Amino acid sequence: MERPEPSVGMHDPGFDVDLFVTTNTVAIHKVWMEMASWAECIDEGLIEVDGLTFQVGGFPKWLKLSDFAGIEWAVASR
Repeated sequence: MERPEPSVGMHDPGFDVDLFVTTNTVAIHKVWMEMASWAECIDEGLIEVDGLTFQVGGFPKWLKLSDFAGIEWAVASR
């Protein structure tokens, strides 16, 4: 990746692709909210990452978690 920052978008800007992430919105949101771990989603086949080894290994550290990640969820009782 080159500075100033990575980009994610719906349209191909024509740059070379360094890393492919294949997932669905539910899985990536669970990781983003810390409701599931990156390793769990990888092991369950919910997230696949293809690229150079150092990029694949580094990707989880690049993903900024939600400000609400780690907050314990309240359960409504009846």
